[in-house]
Amino acid sequence: MPRHTLMLIGSLSALLLSAATQAEVYKSVGPDGSVTYSDTPPPPGRVLLEKKSLPNAEANPGFSYELALAASTQPVILYSMANCPPCVDGAKLLKAAGIPFLEQTISTPPEQERLKQLGGDSQLPFLTIGSKKLHAFNPDEWKAALKLAGYPAANRLPADYRYPAPQRLLPAGPSAASGNSNSKSNSKSNNPPPTAAPKPGTDHDFRF
Repeated sequence: MPRHTLMLIGSLSALLLSAATQAEVYKSVGPDGSVTYSDTPPPPGRVLLEKKSLPNAEANPGFSYELALAASTQPVILYSMANCPPCVDGAKLLKAAGIPFLEQTISTPPEQERLKQLGGDSQLPFLTIGSKKLHAFNPDEWKAALKLAGYPAANRLPADYRYPAPQRLLPAGPSAASGNSNSKSNSKSNNPPPTAAPKPGTDHDFRF
């Protein structure tokens, strides 16, 4: 095989490998204020706000481009607590839809205070999709928000994908324990404990 042909094949292979591991993401805004993410430069009339590389093969092995783009630009975080059936239902919905997400649990007054700082309230679950905040579990509202954020309509997670274990909202440790003792006295009188938002058609609150 001619030398120049071998060089061409090698260059093409390197290009394909690079494209498979990294993609360009363009964030632009239109005349009406709408923000769009795409893998191509914005057309005339839209203003480029940001351009960045999306290492989907490294950060999200096996993810399709559409799923990797949504997970990178509109990450999903579920805030939950123990003994919260709506929280469990919310996690089941996300997993059934193939949505990669991080679950963070609330169990102490300092974590409750941190949740308020993030835009949450006394009802759980609380879901964030990028900058969008959704209070309580509403399947139709969650699905619509995920679709708007660019997540695929069908489950496209790799078959071997494993969801990360739920994490505490605030790390446990000596300093956190000290903060807990100080915050408990301040929080007991000011902040009611979070409750599980009742399912539609029920009047039950689940408190921890």
